[in-house]
Amino acid sequence: MVRDLIRVVQNLRKESGLEVSDRIALYVEAGPELIGAVEMFEEYLANETLAEHVYRETGDGAETYEIAGEDVKLALERVG
Repeated sequence: MVRDLIRVVQNLRKESGLEVSDRIALYVEAGPELIGAVEMFEEYLANETLAEHVYRETGDGAETYEIAGEDVKLALERVG
């Protein structure tokens, strides 16, 4: 599930026009199973997506994606 999440975040980074080296804040709102996986593999997720922070909530600008059959709201913003 985390690998699928990373793939979606990488596509979102690309669609957002971010540079490969840009650091981000990542916002994830999902069900308990995916949030549990995010918590278990947070360091790996952060390293792969260059996320300085991984938040378990989203704001108004979040988009919904399907990951492992579950709706997940994601948003990111450039940091620094």
